[in-house]
Amino acid sequence: MRVLLRVILLPAAIVIVAFAVANRAMVSIDLWPLDYSIETPIFSLVLISATAGLALGGMVSWISTAGRRRHVRAVTRDLATARSDAARLRETLKRLEEEEKWRQKTGKRALPAPPSANAA
Repeated sequence: MRVLLRVILLPAAIVIVAFAVANRAMVSIDLWPLDYSIETPIFSLVLISATAGLALGGMVSWISTAGRRRHVRAVTRDLATARSDAARLRETLKRLEEEEKWRQKTGKRALPAPPSANAA
């Protein structure tokens, strides 16, 4: 994972630094309707805009998948319930099969009563 991260981040950092060095000219940003103006290098304006767009896109993507994540959580809960029910039913089936084998072997209709504690 670290190698992959380095393979991606190192070239991206080189491109960003090269872009910043190549675009150092100053630009004026007027914030209309306010009477306010900012002077900033072009690269900072572009990088801030790209970062804001990336963050906004990530938030929109995260919000748009909320329903899907909720559905996955519900299905996961249902699956866990189904697995525990299946395990409980397997145990019940095993016990019933053992009872049936005992009935066939002894010819009796029910299991004998468990020994009482004071019979010993």
